Amino acid sequence: MTLMRPLLPSDSAAAFALIAAGRAAGGEPGAPAWTFEQVEGELIGGAGLGVFEEGDPARLEAFLLYKESGTVLEITYLMTAPRARRKGVMSGLLTEVAKGFARTIAARSEIWLDVHCENRGARALYARCGFTEVGRRPRYYPDGGDALLYSRPILSAK
Repeated sequence: MTLMRPLLPSDSAAAFALIAAGRAAGGEPGAPAWTFEQVEGELIGGAGLGVFEEGDPARLEAFLLYKESGTVLEITYLMTAPRARRKGVMSGLLTEVAKGFARTIAARSEIWLDVHCENRGARALYARCGFTEVGRRPRYYPDGGDALLYSRPILSAK
């Protein structure tokens, strides 16, 4: 069983630990490593949603960080624990954040994110969740890899 809830600045250490575990397990090919201060800054100045193991509120299974700007919601970081991958956890988070955003807007909107061109697992997940590739940033990542830009339309629930 899991518990989904908004992330708080006090969850920064758990999110940072999950990033480290995901990178050690081979997640995020070519992506830059975020610092603890970057994660904490996102949670102080932005928003996040996490999935925790029920009964262990410190055990973060997956999370995503995002920023709202008018009718656009930009996902700035997301990560799933290696033990929770391919179990629908991240697709549930993406669906929930889209539903929440749809309730707060008055018109058609979009969710945006980018991903390293070599991260095939993430690209397949985004396609299953209704995202389409809409652009490319050449040599965006530190390893010289391109960033692929994805978008998903949302209709207001109002």
